[in-house]
Amino acid sequence: MNESVEFYLIETKALTEEEISYYAEKAGVIYGCSRYNRELLMPYYGAEAKDKSCFVCIKQEDDDDTDEHTINNTVQELKAFFGRDAVVTKADYLSFQDDPQIRNAQRTLSFPTPRGRRRFRWHKKTVDDVLAKVNALTGFEEFKSGLERLRIYIENTKSWKKRPKYNVVIVDDTKGDVTPFVDAVYDLYLSSGVILAPEFISGCLEEASGTVVDSAFFYSIVENWGCGAFGRFRSRTPQSSQLREISKRSSVYITSTSAESYEFLKDDSDFASFFPFALYVKEPAAKEKLAYLQKEAAEFGFSVQAAENAEKVLASYPITKIKTAVSLAAYKRLSEIPSGNTLSFDEIIKLKPNACQGAGNDRKSAQEELDELVGLDSVKKRVREIIAFAKARGTDALPTLHMVFKGNPGTGKSTAARIIGRIFAESGLLKDEGKFIEADRNKLVSVYLGGTAERTHSVVEEALGGILFIDEAYSLYAGDRRDYGSEAIATLVKMMEDHRKEFVCILAGYTKEMDSMLNMNPGLRGRVQFYLDFEDYNAREMTQIFEKMCSENSYVIEERARARLNNEFEKIYKNRNSNFANGRTVRNIFERVKMKQALRISDSDIIAERDIADALEERDIVRQLFEADRKQAIGF
Repeated sequence: MNESVEFYLIETKALTEEEISYYAEKAGVIYGCSRYNRELLMPYYGAEAKDKSCFVCIKQEDDDDTDEHTINNTVQELKAFFGRDAVVTKADYLSFQDDPQIRNAQRTLSFPTPRGRRRFRWHKKTVDDVLAKVNALTGFEEFKSGLERLRIYIENTKSWKKRPKYNVVIVDDTKGDVTPFVDAVYDLYLSSGVILAPEFISGCLEEASGTVVDSAFFYSIVENWGCGAFGRFRSRTPQSSQLREISKRSSVYITSTSAESYEFLKDDSDFASFFPFALYVKEPAAKEKLAYLQKEAAEFGFSVQAAENAEKVLASYPITKIKTAVSLAAYKRLSEIPSGNTLSFDEIIKLKPNACQGAGNDRKSAQEELDELVGLDSVKKRVREIIAFAKARGTDALPTLHMVFKGNPGTGKSTAARIIGRIFAESGLLKDEGKFIEADRNKLVSVYLGGTAERTHSVVEEALGGILFIDEAYSLYAGDRRDYGSEAIATLVKMMEDHRKEFVCILAGYTKEMDSMLNMNPGLRGRVQFYLDFEDYNAREMTQIFEKMCSENSYVIEERARARLNNEFEKIYKNRNSNFANGRTVRNIFERVKMKQALRISDSDIIAERDIADALEERDIVRQLFEADRKQAIGF
């Protein structure tokens, strides 16, 4: 059966930017969720669009279906979509053959549906419009200058015969929502003609790799590039191979990571070559934060009463929390009679002890940070016992502090290890508070005969005075004498004994695999004094983790939404399987809820029950959480 492509031109009155954004969101719901990539709707800015707004619908039809009845149905559907005043006519491709966006859209119909979440973003902006909007932001000067350099690069490479590389990594130092900055890069690329599809897809690296669309469109990769305690990106892993695979495509990719992680990522050849441009989003200066606070208050019709210490307080107050603080203060004031039109600085920024991290003596101790972690009661108890014993009997009376952490993924093993290292340093048990060396099989085991002992010895020497954290430690033991992992274990055992008071080795991994490894290595078991079990998070603890993520990202969760969430976590915990990843599962749900909340209402920080329900109804989430090892589907 042959296929044909049909074109429909939709003409309406001139729409405002807000109205066009409304139709873009509506199109994302209707046209962006089809099973097959056979229909696209997009704005059109040709000669016909003068003094009105025009759109084009492109449909891939079977020849048997292109009769008058089908055409009439399509016309009626499009009129219903835009309203009865819209004029819809079937058009000829020759009318659009000179429009590169239309040609690109027609080409994408030959590809399968993109994997990930599809969002239409329609606008007609010039490059100057885009840069003016970004420059109007309060603060973020490095991002602004980086975007200007990107504009210059685009201009200088327009004459290249070979397609330039435009992939971008946003280095975020605010721990806030990077969506506005991703949108700014998208707007620049669309206005410059770098991308031709007025939409973008967002998904993890696996979804990006599984999207075989090879055209000038925009993909936002939402990925945890960490792969370890310090955010180290490892070569020769699925992540690096997937990057190499999609680097062959003509699509444009953007991602984000923390400033701390990027220090390691930029040194990896695979990552750095794929993302040649880094745009930095840094915390604004105190004066800029104050201007931002005043601007947000003005949106609610309030002015802000000056405070002498305002800039000093805001210097260490995260900008991600200012918008929420202003909105909560405004909502409270507007519910009072009379409300007045002035907000005091103190009622907006209600400081709590240690609210401003890094502000002199307000810094929390490592023990306080450990106590604030959700769950891990047995871990906290054991650490307190060690410190109490050291205080009562002296450090010389302590046994070796080497440890084994056993538990499922996402239970906080690496986080706890870093904090415990600080606790031991603050208590005088270790010399270097900041030293935390992470290693795995690749770092300890050489592929050459005789190289493993040297590698392992070097890593341990680097960790002296601090913590050596070996994740997935069971991978060192392959049960084969010809495997060099056994040489790494033998070297490690000797150095754990020779330097037993000079560093702490923490071996971490899944419970069953770690037990098997230790049972086969009595020398290693004899060097370890403490075995800590990291239990799976229950529903109450998962809810607490979710609420903490909300707080850190300046979201407020409604009580009904919280109750619904806790109920769903109870089901997830009860039916957990090998796909259950504890804190990582919570984070995956939180990221999906954020997207649903943004689609529902983009200018609010309130998470409602509907956002929770919509996120947990998506098939990939259901499959991940409720299909027991892909053998038996467990519903709600």
